[in-house]
Amino acid sequence: MKLVAMVMCLACLPAFGQDRPQGKMGPPAVMLRRAESLSQISKAIDQHQPFQSPENSFGANVATTATGVIRNGDTLKLTGVEITANNIVVSADEVIYDWDTHQIEARGNVRLKSATQR
Repeated sequence: MKLVAMVMCLACLPAFGQDRPQGKMGPPAVMLRRAESLSQISKAIDQHQPFQSPENSFGANVATTATGVIRNGDTLKLTGVEITANNIVVSADEVIYDWDTHQIEARGNVRLKSATQR
């Protein structure tokens, strides 16, 4: 009887242990794209250049500048942020960008102004 139970367990082994925990960041390909986005954003910030939102989630006509970036799991925390879209400029002390929902949350001193009033 013990032999039958052991054989059954061994026969079922291939069914278990094949799922890899992917965590909240997603599968490896998604993690790589996010790492590349973070690298591009960091490079643009270092060069004081505007950059597109991660994964271009807000469209090609949206430019962002920031003074710093920190990756925190499924979010990016951008500091000293200015987002220009069409004729509107949003500036904030910090912006939290969620990789999964592609939503941003502006925090701190948040201002909206017309892009033509620069």
